[in-house]
Amino acid sequence: IYPDLPGSNIDAEITEAALKYEHVPVKVVGFDPTTTNLSGPVIASGAATAGLVINDSPSPQLCSAIYKAIKQLNITTPVLANVPCDSTVTATGDGGSLPLGWYYASANPLPGDASDPSLAAFKKVADQFGNAVYAADAWTADSFAQFLTIAKWDGDLLKAGKPITAANLNTLAKSFKGPVPQGAPTL
Repeated sequence: IYPDLPGSNIDAEITEAALKYEHVPVKVVGFDPTTTNLSGPVIASGAATAGLVINDSPSPQLCSAIYKAIKQLNITTPVLANVPCDSTVTATGDGGSLPLGWYYASANPLPGDASDPSLAAFKKVADQFGNAVYAADAWTADSFAQFLTIAKWDGDLLKAGKPITAANLNTLAKSFKGPVPQGAPTL
């Protein structure tokens, strides 16, 4: 289930192709993101009888709308949700707790995961620069980690006396084995 927004259909097509490649039956249903009642798209997706529902919403508000529809229809199928669904907006959409039976698709830790010291480091930086609100945003934290990795590569090239060029960065990236802040310790 995904909102008909620019670029969202590409994500849905990639997911559909990957599942079909693995011979997993899939039904893809897009919906108008301005619709407040998503019972129709949820029913059309076959969520009630599916083995898994993939909620590919890019915003907590849309995640909350899908959650409300699933709950109103008494559907108990597990849901694989996009990272923005792990938010207070989604939780407060139903009284303050995140949906039960939902799993969050992320290669990186989710905001608030106290087991990852890099999230605390990011929060400290966000607080220091007056942007504490971004410490809870999974996309901002992920971008921050990417910038740290690229800055490390730039520093490594400069220390080696090499210019920062696309070719040098590409070579370095291909040989990079980690760790990635807020990501894998080894690649």
